[in-house]
Amino acid sequence: MNRAVRVRKLPLASRRVGGYRDANPMTSLPLSELRPYLSLVALERRADISRPKAFHNLFDEALDLLGLAVVPGRRHRGKRVPISDPEERTVGRSHIGAIHYETRTKPRWWPTSPSLDITQQLLILYRRGDTVLVFATEPGAASAIVRALDEHADAGVRSLIQVPRDLLQGAFAVGPLKRVWLAGVHRPTTIKPDSKEIVGSNLIDAMDPVGDQSYYPVSLSSVPEIEGARHLQVGLTAREA
Repeated sequence: MNRAVRVRKLPLASRRVGGYRDANPMTSLPLSELRPYLSLVALERRADISRPKAFHNLFDEALDLLGLAVVPGRRHRGKRVPISDPEERTVGRSHIGAIHYETRTKPRWWPTSPSLDITQQLLILYRRGDTVLVFATEPGAASAIVRALDEHADAGVRSLIQVPRDLLQGAFAVGPLKRVWLAGVHRPTTIKPDSKEIVGSNLIDAMDPVGDQSYYPVSLSSVPEIEGARHLQVGLTAREA
């Protein structure tokens, strides 16, 4: 999983499957320049599905799911429009697929506008072993892939499952806790907030075992001890872990 962070440059357009011309003058994108952070959805292969069945055409299926499949001679008329050809490559034991595309939507403040808001988007699927990490700058893209997961599917991207929350928390919710978002399970009252956020150098020592016992963590940010990635701050959201 560390290598997903260490990949310094990811070529986005080196072949012309669908004839798209890359509008970005850069031919590669340093992951260190992505802002404000890398937000990843972690998926994995189900134990009852073989690797060939689970991962064959994985990236193409994800593109088709999002309406981004490149078909020669077909124009994209939906809200997602590819800007470059999809790119797939294998580096060592890692397999990477990426596509640069645009979303074209009506402005929220003017739903009947004849003009469109155009936003540059990036989708990356990183696979190593049985784990698939999904990075999407468009908030709805990763969610669409997660919603498409089907426990009855016997192949492809729909047959994947989310990595168990407790596994992610056990791996990354260690070391100094820097920020915690808490939601209350108590009845609404004027003397306690319904939710709150606390920030500090190490919140494990700052949590009040009595006053905070009616809250549960929704999200947290910690600095786990990862070899080669000192001071890397990792955030976990329980609902999307």
